[in-house]
Amino acid sequence: MDTANLPVLDLEGTPRERGRAHGETLRANILELRAKYRDYVRAYYDLDPAEFYAGFRRYADFLPTVRAHAPHLLEEAIGIAEGAGLDPDDVVYTQFGDEEWQYGFFHHEPAHPRQKCSSFGIVGEGITFGGQNMDIPPMFDGHQILMRIREPDGHVALVFSFAGMIGLNGVNSSRLGLCCNSLNQLQPSRTGLPVAFIVRRLLEARSFAEAEAFLRAVPHASGQNYLLSAPGRVGSFECSALSVTECPGGAETGRICHTNHVLASSDLGAFQVRIAGLPETERPTFNNSRQRLLSIAGRVEQDGASTLETLCAALSAHDDPANPVSRTHRDVLGSPIGFTAGSMIYELGSPPRLHVAAGPPCETPWRTFDVE
Repeated sequence: MDTANLPVLDLEGTPRERGRAHGETLRANILELRAKYRDYVRAYYDLDPAEFYAGFRRYADFLPTVRAHAPHLLEEAIGIAEGAGLDPDDVVYTQFGDEEWQYGFFHHEPAHPRQKCSSFGIVGEGITFGGQNMDIPPMFDGHQILMRIREPDGHVALVFSFAGMIGLNGVNSSRLGLCCNSLNQLQPSRTGLPVAFIVRRLLEARSFAEAEAFLRAVPHASGQNYLLSAPGRVGSFECSALSVTECPGGAETGRICHTNHVLASSDLGAFQVRIAGLPETERPTFNNSRQRLLSIAGRVEQDGASTLETLCAALSAHDDPANPVSRTHRDVLGSPIGFTAGSMIYELGSPPRLHVAAGPPCETPWRTFDVE
């Protein structure tokens, strides 16, 4: 998608009203994407989509936890369904994207974790940055959106997402930025809080400390790394159903990067069981994730790297042509590794700014939004 065409939804009012506005505005887009996703499930898992979804729904018991920790966001998802004229139950389950991928990995597909998303946080001279490439299946291209969500007290969050989804990552007016990286190696839970609801709850936080406390207190449905950035502070937290582990480096050096292999957590039991029966040559090595981490860390962690120009270049990099940080349609042909559907850099000044490219930043223009 050309970033100039990125839909920007201004959403306010009650959660249900915000959802209805989202669903009404993007109804055709949501319906088109749902059809594409059914075709994707059929091709990727070699299963009838109805069979796959039925199994996932038998597995997924997230709603009690959503009601306990994010009932207003459940209302927003129901509002999306009402606005788009869809079954609310179907749209609510659409929000469990990471959980569906975890379910597929542990129950259906070969043990080849999807290696997608590269993120960084850096405390620079006078300014803190955070950012990432959001890598998801290429069918989402053309359906990217940016939501400007204004709460009754005036607090604002800019949330990157796709049509029909409550959120993937973002930055808020309290100068808190959030990046996410999937970690299939970590223990999932069929009763935890799904990633999308955690993302939005974190973007409601007014401080780094509040966001970290929420991450440590909430039960997690999926293995995920959450990279938080705030003025003068960055931190990367590997979260699973059993533990929350902060990666070393962020608090000490003010510079940290993450991709899709575990750097700090020891909660690898379920993953080790999953791959134990595979021949040694077929066990995942996370080479793509490791090469992307080498690339982005090599650029972000060097002296003088904390400028918008150098950070854009880091997210656009093809230092290893076989494992680029910025993944175009050409780079993902025949691969389960995600297409870069969006690239974001959070500049946490006054006001905070979001720089976004609605596609691979190596070939997609950037736009800048003040968070106010």
